[in-house]
Amino acid sequence: MQHIMIVTASTGGGHNSAVHYLKQSFEERGIFALTIDMFKATSKASNYVMQEGYNTLAEKAPKLYGTLYRWTNQKQLSDAVFSTLFTGTVFRLSYLLDKIEPKLLIATHPFAGKLIGHLKHKGRTNVPLMQIVTDFIPHNSYFHKNIDVYVVASEYSQNALIEMGVNKERIYTYGIPVKKSFYNRKERAFNEDKPLQLLIMGGSMGLSAIASVIRELISGKNRQHLTLTVVCGRNKELYDNLAKEYQEDICEGKIILHGFVDNVDELMESCDLIVSKPGGLTASEAILKSIPMIIPFYIPGQEHGNVEFLVEHNMAIEARDIEQLNSHLEQFIEHPELYRKMSKNMQQLNKTYSIDKIVDLGVQMMKDRKTPDA
Repeated sequence: MQHIMIVTASTGGGHNSAVHYLKQSFEERGIFALTIDMFKATSKASNYVMQEGYNTLAEKAPKLYGTLYRWTNQKQLSDAVFSTLFTGTVFRLSYLLDKIEPKLLIATHPFAGKLIGHLKHKGRTNVPLMQIVTDFIPHNSYFHKNIDVYVVASEYSQNALIEMGVNKERIYTYGIPVKKSFYNRKERAFNEDKPLQLLIMGGSMGLSAIASVIRELISGKNRQHLTLTVVCGRNKELYDNLAKEYQEDICEGKIILHGFVDNVDELMESCDLIVSKPGGLTASEAILKSIPMIIPFYIPGQEHGNVEFLVEHNMAIEARDIEQLNSHLEQFIEHPELYRKMSKNMQQLNKTYSIDKIVDLGVQMMKDRKTPDA
């Protein structure tokens, strides 16, 4: 049986979710996919720093995280950081590749692609390497001249990589991998005469900002025209607080409360609008379902880029202040053509999205077993 290796790092839920769905899709074709959390498999210290550091900065010091993200988004600095910090990880990763001998490497995290690209540059492996870009505006750390192909979410992302020096022929706009059920596309119908169904999420981290979003929506004049489905993620404290504070609304069915769920596709199917932070995975799921987004919060850094992309391409509205939420909802209620236009834009973008095409590309790379010309 052919086997491949999918390499990631645990900084946010999107990278690991992409791994899971890719693994499923390859194994449906009879290709065994070994998944590796790069830092967890090679260095306890690096894993702790990367995972805990990301979670702490994203939740407790998001502005500092955003500053570090922008600071490292420079080629010279980015290369210097990687060559200095991850020498031990590179050595152990090289050992794993020699031991496992995969026929194809897929990176769903920029650090994974960069470090494997470094190994290819040094001649320590010649295995074909595919990089999945899990945000709409790629950080410089996604780039390495020895990455063979990139899979991105839009022509916008494609053009950003071309500016970094990647040949267009190496870039495929097949989208960020998500659960297969999301690819069952159908046109959205918007009935302005029915209550607006809102799906409120904070990503897999269950950001506490959800609480302030709900309070604002509950206090607005459109309250009687809304039904709120709230996903708290793994934030049990948030779930318990909301369950206590809105017990009456929950009993009346005005608020439907969830913790961490694995049926987001079904929840999206029954909603009209998504109110969420714009993680690459969540935004891709919304695009595939053609459901416009309202973005009341985001993690500075890659999610700021996602906001820029979604707003600029008229697929989302950014609520820069929580108090703007109700006025944005009124726009959709009073001008349903706005909803239909945004949904149509999403349909146009998602035409090239296909996890099956990603698998096809990987199979072809294994057949070719050579690096495309630079």
